[in-house]
Amino acid sequence: MILSFSKDYFKEKIINHSKVTTIRQDKGKRWREGLSIEFWRGSPRNKSQNPYQFGVATCSFVRPIIIDIANQRIYFDYQWWKSLEHKVDIDRFVIGDGFANQKEFFQFFKETYQTEYFEGVLI
Repeated sequence: MILSFSKDYFKEKIINHSKVTTIRQDKGKRWREGLSIEFWRGSPRNKSQNPYQFGVATCSFVRPIIIDIANQRIYFDYQWWKSLEHKVDIDRFVIGDGFANQKEFFQFFKETYQTEYFEGVLI
């Protein structure tokens, strides 16, 4: 399965193992444990991006995730983590997903998906 990234920022964090998760839409329910993952900078389906593969891995888990951007809440397996009550856990999570802090995390999802509510999977 191809995982493409549009920013070198994420690529470097994947290579140095500081980004250990990724969050994706999965409307077709394609992601599952055990799948081979190919990491790409740019999409191999769009040659104008000069795509290239920079790593491989095996998918070790897939969990539902909901990001309520407007209220800055994250639901893992449909259970709510409120930022103020679980600040250390949320901070650790967003750093492991490649972001510097919660503000950057929520802003990324708001700008990338043009929504206040994101539903997908944590890989």
